[in-house]
Amino acid sequence: MSPKPRVPAWLWTLLRAGAVVIVLVLLGRSVQQGLDGASFARLSLRPGPLLGAAGVGALALLTLAWASVVGARASQGLPAGLPFALQWGRVWFQSYFFRYVPGKVALVGERVRLGRRFGLGASASAALVLWESMLLLAAATVVGMLSFAGPGLGPALIPPAQAAALGLFALVCSAALFPALHVAARLVPRLGALLPPTGGQPRVLLQLGLTGLNALAWALLGLSFALTAGALSPVDADQNLMLIGVFVASYAGGQLAQVAPAGLGVREAFLVAALASLSDPGTTLAWAVVHRVVLAVVELGLLGLVQLVPLPPAPEEPDAA
Repeated sequence: MSPKPRVPAWLWTLLRAGAVVIVLVLLGRSVQQGLDGASFARLSLRPGPLLGAAGVGALALLTLAWASVVGARASQGLPAGLPFALQWGRVWFQSYFFRYVPGKVALVGERVRLGRRFGLGASASAALVLWESMLLLAAATVVGMLSFAGPGLGPALIPPAQAAALGLFALVCSAALFPALHVAARLVPRLGALLPPTGGQPRVLLQLGLTGLNALAWALLGLSFALTAGALSPVDADQNLMLIGVFVASYAGGQLAQVAPAGLGVREAFLVAALASLSDPGTTLAWAVVHRVVLAVVELGLLGLVQLVPLPPAPEEPDAA
């Protein structure tokens, strides 16, 4: 049987370069559109809280990367130790950057490409991305519910029972993913590539721990938004919980909107609608645009930093004999 044709390396490089250009163009357009509707006339920038927002945002992204490291080790039988943690951190940041391409296809494609350096098949990398997304959704509902449970915040945007059901459903799906793949592989042997190399399955307690770690990252992202809002206009301390919860809900909603690159437009529209009782639309949009720029700068900085970490060599292409 003749080997399957493979895409040349130069073509992959060209496609990835094109995806990077698309990411930067979409981000620039999002900022420009936001600036058109934002109101900065009555806002005064305070550098201190804005730097704090950047620092907290960086900590949030590093927490998400660490959760991915722990999950990859547990579900794929990958090695322990600092070298692997740094390498997988680069994998996470490098693939996360491509979430701006609609449909998350580029993100998954980059994870698949880099996962091959660690001996992971394409289906195993795709399953890992799906599992991480389920844990993120479960964690988002936890943070949202805790945020809106504070006194004086008014009714939750989503009824608590529905939010709890959504979080529980996401957690059950994440816990059942790899066992379901094992069962499917027994029924259809060709699906065996979806399984971790060790044949192990992440334990429920570990998945609960990863949900908690992701919840911490969500809370930090929300706090980063609250600090950004406070850097631009006066915000009462007792409103920070509401800002955190609304931001987490808007971010999660943007992630679920597959047609919107990185939730561009979805997040901002949700924030304007949800915070209508707290600020006028122009001010809220200014908060959202500035915070997106802050996170983008932080992400690009971390992405550039992790490029210093060398990855394992790419697997050799089989000879077309």
